[in-house]
Formats: sequence, structure tokens, C-alpha cells
Amino acid sequence: MERREFIKAGCGLCASLATIGAVGSLLEGCKPGELIFNTTPTDGNISVPLEKFLHNKYVVVRLKHLEYDLLLVKENESTFNTLAMQCTHRQQPLVVTSTGLICNEHGSRFDLSGNVTRDPATKPLIKFKTELDGLNVVIHLS
Repeated sequence: MERREFIKAGCGLCASLATIGAVGSLLEGCKPGELIFNTTPTDGNISVPLEKFLHNKYVVVRLKHLEYDLLLVKENESTFNTLAMQCTHRQQPLVVTSTGLICNEHGSRFDLSGNVTRDPATKPLIKFKTELDGLNVVIHLS
């Protein structure tokens, strides 16, 4: 199944459950407009406005030329980290939840710091240098 089809099917399921009253944290994953930031790098860097974190602990950063999304996580007011949303077991895309990332292929799980919390993956997620620069969070891709 293609990634777009998977997301479309998943959010369709959430919408169906909402109409029958099964509302709750399950719907958290169906708010892509609030958590996804589409952008293009400039000089090998990505700049994400700090205002994206007013109501969110993390933002999914989507780049046209990358095969996988990045997860930008706010650890505290001045510390952020960026993770590749790609499983280190079989390089499959990951799904983010409020507590971490999950690989739907074989069930690997990672915390929001990129550490493995459940096998079969054994290596942590790839991290990118990330820093606060005024009113933006800057991710260095190289």
C-alpha cells in the first residue's frame, strides 16, 4: 500500500469512528493540517517557525525531495531534536503517536528521542543537528 493510501485509509477510519461516537486519542493522528509542515530547504537547512509549537510537542516536517518525513520534537523551551521517520530495521516509514514512533511492518517502536523501545529494530533513529535561532528552529540536513 502506498503511503498516501495508508494515511487516507487511516484518517477515513478515524472519521468513521468519530461519527459513531468512538472519539478520543485515536483521532489525534487525523489532524494533519496542525502537525505537518511542508517546506523546502535553503542552503541545506530547514527553518520551522517556533509558533508551530504553541499547541504541539512535535511537528512532522515534510520535504519534497526526501523519501521520509522528519519529526521535530520540542523537549523543552530551548531544546529540540529532529528524527528521521524511517525505521532502522527495514527502512519503512514510521507513524508518530503522542508517546513515540511505530513501524507498522514489524512492530518496532521508538521513543520521541529516537531510542528503540521495542524490537525488532536495534539501532536508534537517525538524528539531525537542530538548534533554536530566534523565532525559528533550524534543522541542519548535512
